Amino acid sequence: MAEKMTRRTFMKSAAAAAAAISLSGVLVGCGGGLAQDEVQIGAFTAKVYNAKAFWVGGTGTNSSNYITATARLTLDTKNSTFVSQQYQGMFVGTIGDSALSTNAPNGSDSLVASNMPVLSAFLRKTEVKLKLSFAEEKDFVAFKNGTPVKLTITINNTPGYLYLYWNGEQNGLVVTNAAPQA
Repeated sequence: MAEKMTRRTFMKSAAAAAAAISLSGVLVGCGGGLAQDEVQIGAFTAKVYNAKAFWVGGTGTNSSNYITATARLTLDTKNSTFVSQQYQGMFVGTIGDSALSTNAPNGSDSLVASNMPVLSAFLRKTEVKLKLSFAEEKDFVAFKNGTPVKLTITINNTPGYLYLYWNGEQNGLVVTNAAPQA
């Protein structure tokens, strides 16, 4: 037999459902929120993916030993803001004491982001292609032997760090926000 739904029964059920839904949001928030290949940098979440390593020979800006990746920068939805910053110097790769050359992005290209209501549909997320070249052959050999490339991403003078490891397969890299164990 079906139970008769009264206004009181309906209100109790609705309140219980609302409480369950709001509690599930709290529990999801307990998980940390960032994926392995993401880092929080001020109001931005930076994700680096599709990372690959290539090696043919040579060094410096003409090097054929390099890393490519895609960086997605997402501005959070809190506090309306507008950001405009040149990409030059935003992405810096290092291995040990050696810096990698940043071939892309370069020049006067800029990150332009906003979460203001009118602009957020177009400017809240942006993607940029990265290309980092090894300055010396010994650095690339160290990378292939397990030394990570530390990728420093600086937005509005706030740095964030990701680490790129060669996974032993042709061209494949692992990106992680966990610092290497000393």
